[in-house]
Amino acid sequence: MKSKSNRENAELGKFWKTHIKTWKNSGLSQAEYCRRNDLKKTRFTYWKLKFDKQYLPQAFVEVSQATVKKAIESKAINPLMIHCSSGFTVEVPQSFSSESLKQILTVLKEV
Repeated sequence: MKSKSNRENAELGKFWKTHIKTWKNSGLSQAEYCRRNDLKKTRFTYWKLKFDKQYLPQAFVEVSQATVKKAIESKAINPLMIHCSSGFTVEVPQSFSSESLKQILTVLKEV
């Protein structure tokens, strides 16, 4: 199997970057955008994740033992906060069912 040239890869990347940017501004779900533009959803997801990974921090953040101990000993019950790259935040209280959380996370993967 012959590998693609750098030029072909660059063109393919540009194609998908354009579609992903257009999708983000469209207000459509990923599935609906792909349907309307005759794109394979799996390919769209692959390229979206590939581009998202380019902007992830590449370093660890050191957390002191004192900070960890304070968090463990804290009597305050803080909700889990999920911050999404698309700009919204989901707050999940401790009493929230794990099955419902799984469903929410599944939906968020599509956003």
